[in-house]
Amino acid sequence: MHAMIINAKLSAKNMVCVVVTLENFLVNNTMILMFRLSLEIKEKSILFELQSTRFPQSFPVDMMHLFFENIAKDIYNHWRGLFFKDNSENQNEYTVNAATWNHIGQSMQINRRHVPTSFGRPPRNIISHSAGYKAEEWSRWISLYSIPLLKDHIDEKYLAFWHKFVEAANLCKKWTITKTEVETVRRLLIEFYNHYERYIFKTIVICFISVHNLFIISFFLVNIGKSRKNDCLPC
Repeated sequence: MHAMIINAKLSAKNMVCVVVTLENFLVNNTMILMFRLSLEIKEKSILFELQSTRFPQSFPVDMMHLFFENIAKDIYNHWRGLFFKDNSENQNEYTVNAATWNHIGQSMQINRRHVPTSFGRPPRNIISHSAGYKAEEWSRWISLYSIPLLKDHIDEKYLAFWHKFVEAANLCKKWTITKTEVETVRRLLIEFYNHYERYIFKTIVICFISVHNLFIISFFLVNIGKSRKNDCLPC
């Protein structure tokens, strides 16, 4: 759907430029041919024949799945040392040991009764129940619990990188957003990506598409509008 961001050889700056200039890009036949060949795309989608369809505005990224069903889970698995199939790659500077995670999970469970009802459903033990977490629980983990529960257990460098994503996600969950805030979202997600590429997922050529999709969030905020109108989160 957003094939232009698959090419991992592009730098962060170039990826953003590709998205911004996409409409001009698609009308240049030579560029189209080169683009198809590089990604082994046989032909344009039949959806391009629909006059009511505008690419890529008609196919926005769903914030719920990107932020809460993908990125949140992936970073959590990185921190737990469960992300890579090869276990030798899972023990890193940012990995939090099992005993600490058990303590965090127990803290969440014990403090359920003290969480204000305005915060929504009380948190469940993330160690025991993360496999059953839905987007709403991952959203609260990102916004409310992750930073305070991890601040004494993970290096400040990694916590600061995660804070950038948390701030961007919180801005995207707002009902209204200003142009300044959209630019802040763009900057924060690029900084988050750069840290992720440098310190966590070093083999960026095989990095998941969900991480690359972060580059086009600001594009859709500008061209389509607020994410709360387009995502699948309940009101």
